[in-house]
Amino acid sequence: MFNPNIIIKTASELNLLVDKNSPLFKILAKIKNNEAKDDKNKLVISESDTQLLKTTQQELNELKKIKLKLKILNSGLNISNMEDVYALKKLKIDDIIDIDPQTTNKIHDVMDVIHMKENNFKILKAKDDDTLLKDYNLMPKTNLILFIMFLIMIGSVLVIYLSYSYLFLFKKFSFLNENTSFWCLLLGFLTFITSLNFFIKNVFIKLNQIKNIDKIKNDLVKYFLKKRQKAHNKIIKKLKIKQFQIEKKSLRLASREKIKQVLIEEKNLLKKLETNFNQNY
Repeated sequence: MFNPNIIIKTASELNLLVDKNSPLFKILAKIKNNEAKDDKNKLVISESDTQLLKTTQQELNELKKIKLKLKILNSGLNISNMEDVYALKKLKIDDIIDIDPQTTNKIHDVMDVIHMKENNFKILKAKDDDTLLKDYNLMPKTNLILFIMFLIMIGSVLVIYLSYSYLFLFKKFSFLNENTSFWCLLLGFLTFITSLNFFIKNVFIKLNQIKNIDKIKNDLVKYFLKKRQKAHNKIIKKLKIKQFQIEKKSLRLASREKIKQVLIEEKNLLKKLETNFNQNY
């Protein structure tokens, strides 16, 4: 025996009331009135009545699906962040709407770039300290700096000697004059002091490197990875914003178009159901 409560419950969820003057109400009333009778006196429902009950239940179920679709589609019009997109994906909005293949390709392209960047950064973090120091030249080039500063110091001493000789000694060089010698002496002295300062600093840096090489290597790698992480996060954030903007636009457009179609389906279905139901406002 068909349970009339199923139809009544489904209709109630959809804000529909069975019309008391409808054929459906008469069938449901007959079933209800015969529920308490024994098996011998049980009501036998005709084939046409059974078909009406089945059709009504199918139409109510279809209307229920349409209402759910509209709820999901309306959410597609009000996307504010990526969490909303994920929630809609979870509700399988992709099965309801039709998104342009070119837009889908754009989204996949951005996702592929994000995946590639994430994978590359994982590989970078997996490398040992020595490999990172070598591949990215993280260790300060103190030997080279010391050598350059030493050459500059020798050059400045030579300039100082030539200038001082012209101004204060008897030995004078023909390619100099008094004005040039003065400026060369001054600049040579300043250059010598500056290069000596850098030379001494780098000597201490080199000694510190030799003494605390492991700690320095570790600190350099940490600082390098911290900077890379910051730059990586910035790039990923930009890519995800780009992905969100594309998805937001495509979901809104597709939802708006689909809502028009689904509203027509809802209207047609309600028209069929109005023979047996009234809207409960």
